[in-house]
Order: sequence, then C-alpha cells, then structure tokens
Amino acid sequence: MTNKKALIVTLILVTFNLTLSANNFFSNKKEVSFNGNKQAVEENKQEAKFTRKFANLVVGDFMEITGENEFQYNKYLDTAMKDKDWLKANEYFYFEKKIIDLKGIAKAKIPKWKKALELYKISSDKGNILASYQGINLITKYFTQLNPTMDNGQDVIENIINKYMGTFSEKLREKNYCYGYLYNLRYYVNYKNDIGKAISVGEMGYPICKDQLSKKLIPKWLDLAFRKDFVKAKTIVRVREAKAEFEQRGY
Repeated sequence: MTNKKALIVTLILVTFNLTLSANNFFSNKKEVSFNGNKQAVEENKQEAKFTRKFANLVVGDFMEITGENEFQYNKYLDTAMKDKDWLKANEYFYFEKKIIDLKGIAKAKIPKWKKALELYKISSDKGNILASYQGINLITKYFTQLNPTMDNGQDVIENIINKYMGTFSEKLREKNYCYGYLYNLRYYVNYKNDIGKAISVGEMGYPICKDQLSKKLIPKWLDLAFRKDFVKAKTIVRVREAKAEFEQRGY
C-alpha cells in the first residue's frame, strides 16, 4: 500500500467515530454529548447550522481546560460567531460529509476534516482563539496518536502536525494558557526535535501552569502532563551532554 493510500485509510479510521456527533445532533430531541457536556437539543435537519447553542456544546470545555473566565469566553464566542471562516469550518466538520469507499469493506461517511482544519487555521490567524483550541484538539486527539514509524506516519507529521500543531499551540501559548504551553512544548520535543526551543517554552510555562493550578483554574492532569514533558525535554538535554562528554574523552 502506498503512503498516500495508507494515510487515507488511517484518516478514515480515526475520524469515523466523529460522524456520530453530527448524526446525533441532527436527530430531534436526542441527547448528545460533546466534550463531556450533555444537553437535550432540537434541530431540524434541513435547517442544521452551526448555532451558538451548538458552539457551546463543542467548545464548552474551553473554560475548564484553559482557566478562562466566562465573560471573556463569551466575548470570544461573540467574535467567533461573526467569522464566516470559523462557521464554515464547523459546518464542514460537523455537518457536511464525504463518502469514502473502503474497497472490500464498506462505504464510510466522514467529516470534511481537511477543509475544516484549513479554515480553523485561517480563523486562528485572524485571532480567533476558539479556532486554535478546536484545531489543536482535533490534531492531538486523532493524529498525534499515530506511530511515526508507520508507512503513513511521516505523511501525517509533515502534512498535518507540522503544518498546524505549531501555529495552533503558539496562539494558545500567547494567551498564557497552560494548555498552550503543554502542546507547544510537546510539539518541539516530539516532532521538531528542537530541544532548545522546548526548554525555552518549558521555562516560560512552568510558573504559569503552577500558578494556574494553585488558583484551581486548570485540572491537575494538565499541570502534571506539562511537568512530565518538561522533564522529558531536560532529560534529553542531559543525555546529549553526557554523550558529548563521553565522546570528547574518547570513550
């Protein structure tokens, strides 16, 4: 199987379950779940659009994860709802489908994730922090789980992770969210192999994550994940320094 075909099959498999979200939302008086939030919603299939009510379902954990206050979140949402690129990105991701023929297996309907990701980035570049948040969540949930040594692993890293993860995490980091520091640090350690940059991000983010945790603005797992990745970066530095010293001594 070629790299391109392998990538397509992998993307089908990792995005297939996303169709359940939109399909449930289309059904009248059905209970749907997004990011742990459950709410009874009524929506007409013919009039399905990315509404503010639906937005609160799919980005409703933004405050819990970033520590942002409700007033600022609502301001972000007000601005986002006026952004045609962001609205279209969500329509691509949650409502519009493309059919993929898995020859010999079945036909699958999957979100138009690629177009959505491109528009999330455009919206993010305009300052829409919710687009950055959704973009990083999409990437880390479905694509960073792939093994880089797989036939299609390098394609995913080059065409998805390197193209989007850095910029989305930078936007979140610029807002001083521990969540942004975590994934920016993880990006430089795991994918760019730029340990110097990772250490710099870690040193900036450490007191911020610690402060946000002490104020109970973020969940404990987030601070723990950040510290573990920071330790990983510093360990890589120590190992490289030790190796260089051994080589210098002729061992």
